Amino acid sequence: MDAKKIVTLVVLVAVIVGAIYFSAKRSGVVGSAVPTKVVNASEPVELVDKTTLEVMTKTAGEWEKLGGGPGGFKNPNTGTYTMVPVMICQECGAKIPLKSRFPHGNYDPATLKCPKCGKNPFGAQFGQPH
Repeated sequence: MDAKKIVTLVVLVAVIVGAIYFSAKRSGVVGSAVPTKVVNASEPVELVDKTTLEVMTKTAGEWEKLGGGPGGFKNPNTGTYTMVPVMICQECGAKIPLKSRFPHGNYDPATLKCPKCGKNPFGAQFGQPH
């Protein structure tokens, strides 16, 4: 194969890879920690309201239709954007918001408190807040 054909092949492969990457980025598959498009709209997703602690299960497509905002997905009962991922408190077993009760913007997991039992939701291995 001569040099001209090799260069043409390399450029063609680069164009194809670039097109695939930019298509995937535009669709939200790459380039974001949270995809902007639902991959499986029929998959059940459980979310909890970070203010009322109400737990709801809807399909991913239903949550996407309700819409998300800076505070989470829209709660269809209250109209607020407060529905966030669920975590299970290791102390009391309650379903609570994933980022629950960080005092004063401190994001140290040892300072977390379960809104139900008041203990660290990650369990005793984190000990008392410091």
